[in-house]
Amino acid sequence: MLFRSTPEEAEARRARTGALLAQPLDADAAVELALLHNGDLQATLAGLRGADAQRVRAGRLANPTWRFGRLGGGGTSEIDRGVMFDVLGLLTLPLASDLATQRQAQLQQEAAGEAIALAADTRARSEEHTSELQSPCNLVCRLLLEK
Repeated sequence: MLFRSTPEEAEARRARTGALLAQPLDADAAVELALLHNGDLQATLAGLRGADAQRVRAGRLANPTWRFGRLGGGGTSEIDRGVMFDVLGLLTLPLASDLATQRQAQLQQEAAGEAIALAADTRARSEEHTSELQSPCNLVCRLLLEK
C-alpha cells in the first residue's frame, strides 16, 4: 500500500497502476488498485502520519526560555538573568507520551480495519463481476466511482 506523500511515491503508484492494468485483471489486482486509489483510505493514512508526529512531540519537553535584563538607576546597574522551563510539562511527560502512543495505536487499528473492509468489499464485487475482469477499465472505474 502506498501513501502519496512525495513525487517519487506518486510516480511509483502510477507505475504500479499501469502494470496492473496492462495485464488481465484478477481479484487480487482489483483489490490492490482499490487500496492504491481509495481517497478515504489515503485520508486515514494521512491522519496516521499526523498522529505519529504528535506522538513524537508529546515525548519531548518544550525548549527552555532564557531571560536577560539590565536594570540601572542611581549610578548602579544590575544584570538580571533567568532560565525558565515547563515543570508541569516535565511531570506530565510520561502520561502525555503514553496517551499519544495509545491514540496512534487506535488510529493504526482503524486504518487496518478500513483497509481490510475495502479489500473484502472489492474482492466480493470483483467475484460478482468475473466476466468483466477481462475489461479492466469497466470494473476499476465502477469500483472507484461507487466509493
